[in-house]
Amino acid sequence: MYPPRFAQALADHGQDALSVSSRADLVGRADAVILAVATQEGRSVVTENARDFATLAAIRSERGQPHAGIILVNPRRFRRTLDGVGGFVAAVDRLAATWPDGIESLIVWLQEPGVTGG
Repeated sequence: MYPPRFAQALADHGQDALSVSSRADLVGRADAVILAVATQEGRSVVTENARDFATLAAIRSERGQPHAGIILVNPRRFRRTLDGVGGFVAAVDRLAATWPDGIESLIVWLQEPGVTGG
């Protein structure tokens, strides 16, 4: 899990971002609950947990249930350290600019600035 300072840095850049750890109603909850709450609130989930969230997205799709998007992060590219915040924020800003209408029901990999593809 990324530290709350990452969500704060995104918020400081104008992104509507919250950390799961800042929400007492989400701390320790199952991934399915986090995705459901995020969907209800119109928020994408940012996670390193590609396997579980891809599975949850597939289940929702089979049931005809959209989600507000899942942004997958490779921890080797975006470290959870203080010096990793800047690159993470730049990459999320770039993603938001690329998808200004959101990524509803999509799963996208967060790319380093200057990297194309998905």
